[in-house]
Amino acid sequence: MAAILIGACLFYFCVDGISSIRPLPDNRTGQKAADPAGQTPSKSSPVSIDSPPQALAKEGPVENLSRLEQKQAPQSMAGRKIEPKGRSRKTIWIIAAVVLAAGVAAYFLLKKKEKKDQAPATPLKPPRPVYMVLFTHIEDNTPAGVLGTPACRTSYLSLRARLIELAVLVRNRGLRWSFEPDWKFLEAALLYEDDAVRASTGGVNVLRYLRDSLGAAIDPHSHENGGYNYTDVADLLERLGAGGSTVIGGHIWDPSLPQFQGWDRFRVPVFGQKYPSAVWRGDILMGSGTPNHVNDPVVSGVWRPKDRDHYWEDDPAGNIACVGAWKGDIAGISDLTALYRSGEADAACMLTASYHLKPADITSPGGLAAIESGVLGPLAALRDGGQAVLTDFTALVNTWKTQFGGRACIYRLR
Repeated sequence: MAAILIGACLFYFCVDGISSIRPLPDNRTGQKAADPAGQTPSKSSPVSIDSPPQALAKEGPVENLSRLEQKQAPQSMAGRKIEPKGRSRKTIWIIAAVVLAAGVAAYFLLKKKEKKDQAPATPLKPPRPVYMVLFTHIEDNTPAGVLGTPACRTSYLSLRARLIELAVLVRNRGLRWSFEPDWKFLEAALLYEDDAVRASTGGVNVLRYLRDSLGAAIDPHSHENGGYNYTDVADLLERLGAGGSTVIGGHIWDPSLPQFQGWDRFRVPVFGQKYPSAVWRGDILMGSGTPNHVNDPVVSGVWRPKDRDHYWEDDPAGNIACVGAWKGDIAGISDLTALYRSGEADAACMLTASYHLKPADITSPGGLAAIESGVLGPLAALRDGGQAVLTDFTALVNTWKTQFGGRACIYRLR
């Protein structure tokens, strides 16, 4: 608005200033103008446009008109020709219009700059997203009760229904979820997935339905208790039509602990304990844990552990990859993206994290609604903002090999 007022003021002064210019007498020759008769009028009898009509009448109509035109015609300024009055006004209006247009243009330019300055800043995206895995472990005490009893069947069917509900929520958000059951859930599936139960899932068991219809990844998980080892769990998945994964879904990494699981035995294929004819080799470690998760390492990245005594050193020739879980929460993703922005983490490195959806949260009253609002929603927002890629462990390691060249990066807090 100020620019328009300035333009208006300039307009006024241009018009007023240019209109007030008056021609000056022509004194170039130093002579007085002669009368029509060729004589110089005397000082005592000047002829003026203000002279009475009778004074002009003495000289005749033609002469009177000539004298009037001579008196009315504007004199030129010294050395300059006076433009006709009509042309001067046209020039004034053109100048004024240009000044006013410049003021209007300046006004809109200022408004545009103000709007741009007031616009909220777009959040900076990190040079790389964090690769995140959402997963669930079903432990070897689930379903509750003794296999083959009505109570155990009821527990299994209740959990089955909630797992399907969760998978639907995850799919509707366009996310990825990894389901990793231990041996008891799989034995229950073999026992209870009859025609009547499978009718609710398109004629297939719940493992196949979660994977093939709802987009979940299926991996083995084992505490290697009850006479079952990882190969036995992988074999049960094969029997249920949901095998094929080579993920070692959780293990105790520290060789100084009595619960150490000897992850390095999977350098070669391992035979089953419950089912000795079964053979399987895992090559992806996740969840480098401690008993009851009381002192789990906080580490992000992918590497190939050199050996059990040099777990945090990469061996380029190693045939087992390990995926860091980081802090196991959602807020930790922002911590990792901050490392990218600050340059503390190289953009050529893959940073990783994982989040465990616990069975107790899945089955509790209102648990799925809480997961939807407190976990799936925030993860979808991070995904949409380019800060996270929701994936599974197999796809993550494949991306690490193909897009990151298998470059080992370990960012460890403890």
